[in-house]
Amino acid sequence: PAQETKQRKPDIESKLDGVDVSGEAKKRRLFLQSQWAMKEEDLEKFLEALFLWENATPQRKVVLVCGGVGFGLSSIISSGKTKIAQITVGPITDSIDRVAH
Repeated sequence: PAQETKQRKPDIESKLDGVDVSGEAKKRRLFLQSQWAMKEEDLEKFLEALFLWENATPQRKVVLVCGGVGFGLSSIISSGKTKIAQITVGPITDSIDRVAH
């Protein structure tokens, strides 16, 4: 029987390989490398674990609270009927970044 293979899209990190950066650009690259978007496989495992944990008992509810991105927002991450709220807290003592629409 043919084995199903999951085709991976190129990640951001591979696109940055070979790019010579220094100073502020280097700091931004190091920051990007620490983000979930750069670790797609780890992110998928993490979210799967959260959905499994929440679905194991009816009384459980997962809410992700994070910050440090220069602005506040809320979003919903869903899988089937299960929904996880994500709340990103904006800066309290820092300036707020403008977000393009």
